[in-house]
Amino acid sequence: VICLPCKALNLGCERLGDLLCTPFMPFLVVTFALNTPGVVYGFMSVDNYGCSDLFRWLIVNAVLSGIHMFGGMYIVNRIREPAAEELSSSKTQSSVDKMEEGGYVLNNFSVPKNNERGGPNSFQRVKHVLCYDKGMALYILVVVFWMVWICMGVNRRLTVDDGNEACDELISYMNITISLGYVWMTVIGVAFCCSFLCLR
Repeated sequence: VICLPCKALNLGCERLGDLLCTPFMPFLVVTFALNTPGVVYGFMSVDNYGCSDLFRWLIVNAVLSGIHMFGGMYIVNRIREPAAEELSSSKTQSSVDKMEEGGYVLNNFSVPKNNERGGPNSFQRVKHVLCYDKGMALYILVVVFWMVWICMGVNRRLTVDDGNEACDELISYMNITISLGYVWMTVIGVAFCCSFLCLR
């Protein structure tokens, strides 16, 4: 029982070390640095729930910012680690090859080759995760919704009465969050592309 905190800390440090050594560190740094304020301001806005429109916008934006951070970790982990289905597909592929050599056709759908998904941290793996991963497809839908949400935030910000002193704090939170959202939208693609420089 006494060693449990040390083991947990050791596991956490190993994971953090692996994360710091990934070629996608610029992508993760940009994602976390520009989305953490959105989460923090969402929690800080709880005290000012009287400004309901701004409060609701900040809370939903905090959730979306958290999803961006989780999505960034998901993308990097999917690129870095071999998936379980890849290990099982290599076993089934040899039997499929034998059946195809014997003149049998299983069905009209193509069977992925052994190396179609690529190895960890490879260009082929990045392509597979970005184009074929189901979790990535869901995340793209969230990003599209987030873009619409940011535009709605700009609209709410422009229509809110600046003379309302009770909402001044939330207005400043929105200004910062919207600005960081547009910066993230601009910089994240560049950070992701810069990570390609370190791929093997």
